Amino acid sequence: MSQNSALNAAADAENTAVFTYGLLTAFTTGEVRRTVAQDIVDHRVRRDELNEILLADGQPERTPAAGYRLPIEVTDQGTAAQAAMAAEVDCEKAYRALLEQATDGAVRRTGVDGLTACALRSSYWRGIAGVSPRTVAFPGQ
Repeated sequence: MSQNSALNAAADAENTAVFTYGLLTAFTTGEVRRTVAQDIVDHRVRRDELNEILLADGQPERTPAAGYRLPIEVTDQGTAAQAAMAAEVDCEKAYRALLEQATDGAVRRTGVDGLTACALRSSYWRGIAGVSPRTVAFPGQ
């Protein structure tokens, strides 16, 4: 895997996360729904940052697929939390791979920032889903 392949994978994971969170708005309420809305914004910003790096390197930006298959059926706030956790873990894995493949310091910083943000969101969603422990020792593994 190259740095550009890892950037592509991270941008794809972010596109999937944006889709996932968009769906979750239908199954969440109150403060959790506000968190979902903020998470959508955060994932869009990260996706756009990754696409800017790709474009600056002469690569095409990654566009969202027409649809995505979620790993679980979302029927309520509990399963919504599980779907959010899955999206965050997928993004964690993509950012960890980006860290491993980065040949540029700025790209490496993007990977660190993305992995950190995903780990924080993942911890939040573990709490909503009642999963313990809320954190993992090595996000992205």
